[in-house]
Amino acid sequence: MSTLLITVFITTYFFIIIEDKIKISKSAIALTGGILMWLIIFLEQGQDLPMEGIYHALEEIASVLFFLLGAMTTVEVIDIHGGFEYITQKISRLRPSALFFWISMLAFILSSFLDNLTTTVLMASLLSKTVSSDAMRKYTLACVVPAANAGGVFSPIGDVTSTMLWISERLSSMHMILTLIIPSLVCFFVPYLYTRRIGKKNKWWNEQIKPNSLKEKNNSSLFILIFGIFMLLTSPILKTTAGLPPFAGMLLGLGTMWVISEIIERRRPEMKNTVANALARIDTPGILFFFGILMAVSALGYIGTLREFSEGLSRVFSDYRVLHFFTGIISAVLDNVPLVAGLMEMYPLEMYPTDHAFWNLLCYSSGTGGSLLIIGSAAGVIAMNSEKISFTWYLKHMTFPIFLGYLAGYLMLIFMI
Repeated sequence: MSTLLITVFITTYFFIIIEDKIKISKSAIALTGGILMWLIIFLEQGQDLPMEGIYHALEEIASVLFFLLGAMTTVEVIDIHGGFEYITQKISRLRPSALFFWISMLAFILSSFLDNLTTTVLMASLLSKTVSSDAMRKYTLACVVPAANAGGVFSPIGDVTSTMLWISERLSSMHMILTLIIPSLVCFFVPYLYTRRIGKKNKWWNEQIKPNSLKEKNNSSLFILIFGIFMLLTSPILKTTAGLPPFAGMLLGLGTMWVISEIIERRRPEMKNTVANALARIDTPGILFFFGILMAVSALGYIGTLREFSEGLSRVFSDYRVLHFFTGIISAVLDNVPLVAGLMEMYPLEMYPTDHAFWNLLCYSSGTGGSLLIIGSAAGVIAMNSEKISFTWYLKHMTFPIFLGYLAGYLMLIFMI
């Protein structure tokens, strides 16, 4: 049975990688593969024995998915009320050299509470409205990729893998922030400084900025922006102060914001910006993708395959610092969610307790390693589509400085812990 499950898992993963070639959603592939693996277990062991295992897996997975559902919906509510336009309205008035810095820095900051996909979409939209230089838009958006990925590393709500490690109590919120923020900044600033040097050489700063085309927003948009960000931050606060599970804190914030937005919308003739509309806009296929992948990983954990694999990894990489360095590089090719989920199953808390250096290095490497290739993260894919950045252009111009940033941040983290 173990061989069959591994075969299904590898096949599922392979089809996910070639999603663009076969034109089948990776969410459909992951969902089918994950449940099929549990079906094989049930057929092999009978109906009663694996029942406890699948419900235990569902309990852990559901907490992550409901957290993501609440966070993604909150972000959509802010967006449909025009809250993010306030940020773009202010930053678009800067001169080109300052604009380049603040777009990169804003991507780093926003991705600490938004997902890197949403952050990159916002930055791409801002660039298209404000910058006339094709070269500056391309290089700036390419620099946004490592900034957005690094920004999500130090925040418990900034990236799916960070959230997974936080919810499973591998890392506490304050320890994650204090330990990982400096390495994350280092990881981002190295490619930023490189790209800035290219900008000075190519005279970007002499390019004209497009006239401001953004519309002024009303006071309710600004209120929703501030209130929404506060609601996103309530989850880690309630987890720390009251011990409330992260998914419950996030859903409490969403419910509160839902009530407030309904009250605001009463003053308008048409209810176009409701939370119901936001729910229709969230990335539901993405949530189902995580569900399928995590179910597949839990199936391998249930039959003991991951534990056997961890023993093999320990023999090959006796030092976990080396293991995680290569985990980050691998995440540039493979999705970091199943990588982190697998390592969490392979190395339980009994082996490495909460806030151990093992989890800090895993969080950093899995979150930032995807920047090495433009196809290695959602941020990269968005940048690729928005400015027609080719795989080879990114590999030639950005991969090396991003690798230097990844290495510098990794060494900084090892020094700090």
